[in-house]
Amino acid sequence: MKSDLRVMYKEDQDIQNLIINTSDEKVNKSDLEKKKYTVFRTNCNTLKSYFKEYGYPTIDANGKKISHTFWLLVQHCDHDTDFQKAVLKAMKKELKDENVDKIDYAYLYDRVQVNIGKKQLYGTQVGYDENYKPYIKKLKKPSTVNKRRKEIGLNTVEEYIEEIRKIQTMNSKS
Repeated sequence: MKSDLRVMYKEDQDIQNLIINTSDEKVNKSDLEKKKYTVFRTNCNTLKSYFKEYGYPTIDANGKKISHTFWLLVQHCDHDTDFQKAVLKAMKKELKDENVDKIDYAYLYDRVQVNIGKKQLYGTQVGYDENYKPYIKKLKKPSTVNKRRKEIGLNTVEEYIEEIRKIQTMNSKS
């Protein structure tokens, strides 16, 4: 599975980076987006088979890198929120023993909430306005979001948005 995850991760990141970094107007971004979703769906099917047979690849059994890679690929299974929920449930069971990364858990928790039309808890999921300025999608208890983020090791939402803006600036210059 480790080699499969590496290949899936590379394909996942390659297509996303191609979309982000392609400024050639001759390249049809719509075709790239279709390819991205094909990669995501193919990867998701493989992840589901693995998950059904072995469960979540915990840190203690597989190491941080494999656990994190599996999580990242699950993040991109937005077309299958039932699968994302199942993985989230498995991750939650492992939190107390620190067999999953709590930041990974927070990101998937928020992703699932947003995907099912609910408010997020940690403020990890962003949207973009008409000027492509990032903003934090709807939050539960926005006044205490930075406290929750600090408890799991994240910076403030204000710092997070600033990081995203910096990345946008770097990408627009390249």
